[in-house]
Amino acid sequence: MRRDLDFSPTSAKKEPKVTNVETISPPWDFVDTPCDYTSYCGGCKTQNLIYEAQVKAKEQQVHQLIINFGKFSHTKLEFLSIMKPIRKHAFAIMLSSCFLSHQKTVT
Repeated sequence: MRRDLDFSPTSAKKEPKVTNVETISPPWDFVDTPCDYTSYCGGCKTQNLIYEAQVKAKEQQVHQLIINFGKFSHTKLEFLSIMKPIRKHAFAIMLSSCFLSHQKTVT
């Protein structure tokens, strides 16, 4: 797969920013999202992946959270597979912080 990316370093303290300028051909695991609000909400960051790739991405995210925030050494941990949901595309609904920032109060 070939993508044209724009790499622009911001500063020494911040992470560099990479934006996708144009996708020449979609990745092999790319699918249309089952949710009509994905492009507006942005809450489900893996909905455009096939189900197996979604599970793999979420598994990697959990591993990174355990290692980075749990302060564990990745060499001393043995990870088991994450239990897959009973129904596909039935992951917990979440609202991203950018979506909530448009509201004055959240109750």
